[in-house]
Amino acid sequence: GFSALGQWQLARSVASAPVDRADTETPVRLASLAKPGLPVTDTQLGRMVTVNGDLVDADFVVLSNRLNGGTAGFWLVGHVTTDGGAELAVALGWAPTRARAVAAEQSATISSPLVGRYLPSEPPDQPDVDKGVQSAASVPAFINQWSHFGGSVYGGYVVASAPVAGLERIDSPAPSQEVSLN
Repeated sequence: GFSALGQWQLARSVASAPVDRADTETPVRLASLAKPGLPVTDTQLGRMVTVNGDLVDADFVVLSNRLNGGTAGFWLVGHVTTDGGAELAVALGWAPTRARAVAAEQSATISSPLVGRYLPSEPPDQPDVDKGVQSAASVPAFINQWSHFGGSVYGGYVVASAPVAGLERIDSPAPSQEVSLN
């Protein structure tokens, strides 16, 4: 009897549990999904969102060592003030060289509504930041670099679906929805 129960328990422990397939690809308003000042939750992670706002002039950060389809390059990250008054970091596009990313700052504009994937902030600690190399998409680090901060910021950042002029689209696949074990 104990042997049969042990085999039953073992079989149940590796049986696939049903997975909730969340729709991450239908864009929803960022304001209805997340609130400023709060971290990104599992249900928000990787969701396609829309947001209305304005790009803050000259508030750009170029991130190094960002992979795009397996190729290392640079992201141009902009500062957006949403229509609701909150601040938001937006990855505007990818470039193979730092010079190309910096050049895109001059003509960077966003459409309204902006559509993109909402992702959590990365940790700000980086060993080479004192040498001018910044590679983390860290909202706290961006706040310290922005020329103006209104006091209310989203805990994550958005990877824009359409790049600004002069840059390539950032590869931002839908989150993996793997089978979980019981």
